[in-house]
Amino acid sequence: MGIANALAAGPTAISKGAKVMEWPVNEGDAPPVLRQSSSSWTCFVDDPAWPGNDAMCIDPEWQAWYQAYMTKETPPRPKSIGVGYMLTIDTYVSNTDPYAMDATPDNQWHKVVPHVMLLVPDPAMLEGFPSDPTGGGPYVMYEGTPFSHLMVPVK
Repeated sequence: MGIANALAAGPTAISKGAKVMEWPVNEGDAPPVLRQSSSSWTCFVDDPAWPGNDAMCIDPEWQAWYQAYMTKETPPRPKSIGVGYMLTIDTYVSNTDPYAMDATPDNQWHKVVPHVMLLVPDPAMLEGFPSDPTGGGPYVMYEGTPFSHLMVPVK
């Protein structure tokens, strides 16, 4: 996958000036930079280790979240709302287990549609949102874990 794949994951106003990175080949390696930028946004190409397209464009709060995810550490609580875009996504994931690689009877395995992701500074801000990914509207992904966030499907 290339730069165009990464840039398509976010709105043009954000992706056109974003840094572009690949996923590291080996766990623990730093992601290779394909294009430098002074923008605070980073777009990642599709991860070839995962079936389907999972390219994304993320702000600094999401960058810290993904760094924690990749190192299997608890993510820092965002200082402000974090925004991420996955507008070209075409894959299946668990809605309950951040590290699940396959469907199980209890991990709400589902097809992810294009969406905006929101991190919130206070987990209580997610209360009242459903955690069912099939309802057609916003839902909490990874509810009850340090990786919880709001998924907002878009057309």
